[in-house]
Amino acid sequence: MQSIQMSVTGKVMSGKSKLNSFQMTFYTGPVAFMTLLVPAMALEQVVFAEALATKPLATVGFLLGSCCVAVVYNVVLFQSVHTLSSVGTAILGNVKIVCLLFLSSLILGELKGWAANQFLGCFLTFGAAWAYSYMKVMQKRRPPPGLPTAEQVAGRPERTTDSRQLAPAA
Repeated sequence: MQSIQMSVTGKVMSGKSKLNSFQMTFYTGPVAFMTLLVPAMALEQVVFAEALATKPLATVGFLLGSCCVAVVYNVVLFQSVHTLSSVGTAILGNVKIVCLLFLSSLILGELKGWAANQFLGCFLTFGAAWAYSYMKVMQKRRPPPGLPTAEQVAGRPERTTDSRQLAPAA
């Protein structure tokens, strides 16, 4: 679902409208809220009412804090889609998740319990991100079609203009 959101966002932000990340957050926030409100009320209404009755300040603080984090996350997501691309942002998101898993296991001392498949997954994620980045950089270095390469230019004889060629015949 998030891949579809990033693809659509990339198209909208680069199209004729040229919306920025704050405008995208402003327009998509209410739609996401209304979409999630019905399932949240159906599934979490009892828990929410109980938390609001027993700890109202903590509940409201949690809701407001979560809303602020969501806004910042969406602005950063839309900005990265605009800057990188939808594919680059998806790859960056995968690298972020692997980094978080690895660092949390390292800090909590659970890295010893990792299986070979988990290390292989980290290696594959970082390797794929490196390969994608390398290909993007190499793609930018190639001259556009129709322009001569440096080797082609070096192979041409130099054209010099002799002053006698420019002078009118007497």
